[in-house]
Amino acid sequence: MLETGVIIGITFIVIGSLMTIYGIFTWATSKGSVYNAEDVDAMVTATVMEQEKQRQQEEALFTDFKPGETNKKKKVLMA
Repeated sequence: MLETGVIIGITFIVIGSLMTIYGIFTWATSKGSVYNAEDVDAMVTATVMEQEKQRQQEEALFTDFKPGETNKKKKVLMA
């Protein structure tokens, strides 16, 4: 019959092995999906700048047009 210490030791080894396998599995399957704070700030800033640029382009289309004006100017959009 096994002693209590051996049973507890084997239990801890099994639990540690399972935790290690789980950690390696999550590390291997989540590559590239974790971002640090600087990356998140850069992505948010780029998104906000793109939205601001798009809003300014849309507003620029309406700056030349005045209600009641017969001579309408066409604006050429640059891509």
